[in-house]
Amino acid sequence: MTHSFGHQHAWESAITAILALLIALLLALPGPVMAASAEAETKETHSEDGAEKEEVKALDPHVVSLPVLIMPIMSKRRLTHYFYVGLELKVTELTNVDGVRDKIRLIQDAFVREVHDPEALWSYVPTDEFDKEQLVTRLQPHVTRLVGDGIVESITVTGIEQGVN
Repeated sequence: MTHSFGHQHAWESAITAILALLIALLLALPGPVMAASAEAETKETHSEDGAEKEEVKALDPHVVSLPVLIMPIMSKRRLTHYFYVGLELKVTELTNVDGVRDKIRLIQDAFVREVHDPEALWSYVPTDEFDKEQLVTRLQPHVTRLVGDGIVESITVTGIEQGVN
């Protein structure tokens, strides 16, 4: 049985479209958790004899975790690495948490645009020397613009991992 070229091309186009849709859906999922929440509260409990201690971590309900931010790192005008950055937003009021969660995709888009800005690309430094405060300073105006002033108390970098290009 032979297939006409047009039929085969249409079949390949359909498969390509399905694969593109699957990739888009996978990219839309939140990124992996990189580190334990910096806002986690630690409580200690003691047994009756006081000998055993158990740590229990309760997540702060004011904290909204974001998908992992992928930052290109340049050296001599060439892409050399990526940093995978975990971020959390601490919302001032519990009543605003859902509103911030509803805008995660817009916030993530603004963050990606900021770290990929050709005028301000990041130069390579080891992850332990990475300037987290500079990153937060660059991201904060985007959060304020998208969710409003005073809604997000802080942005926290929860982890940085280095990937190789």
